[in-house]
Amino acid sequence: MFWPKKSKKAADPVCLMKVKVEDGAVSLGHKGQRYYFCSENCKGQFKQNPQKYLS
Repeated sequence: MFWPKKSKKAADPVCLMKVKVEDGAVSLGHKGQRYYFCSENCKGQFKQNPQKYLS
């Protein structure tokens, strides 16, 4: 019988949407931490000004 793996989830720091943490997910490393995004757009916004979204 097939048992699906539980997907880990993270909150997109830009729009706060819950996203699945899996291979191929849109992500970016920043100061030793990995952040996950719902889209390349949110990733781009974060990359321009990470402190805006981390404070």
